[in-house]
Amino acid sequence: MTDSWPIYLTKAEESLRGAASEFTQGRYNNAANRCDYACFQAAVAALHHAGLAPRGDRTEWGHAFVQAEFVGRLIHRP
Repeated sequence: MTDSWPIYLTKAEESLRGAASEFTQGRYNNAANRCDYACFQAAVAALHHAGLAPRGDRTEWGHAFVQAEFVGRLIHRP
């Protein structure tokens, strides 16, 4: 599982480059959207790298799950 985290990090970097492009073109809402998605993808990469995954039979990384797990397990870890 942890070997696929670079894919998510690459996606995050691509989204961030897209945000920069949108910002340059004055499309600020799109830039903010791409920044948000870049953060989400980077958080998924970090969770993957830490060996964490969605619970049970779920395979999708829901926003609420990613936010809670990233903060709870990677930022505020005991």
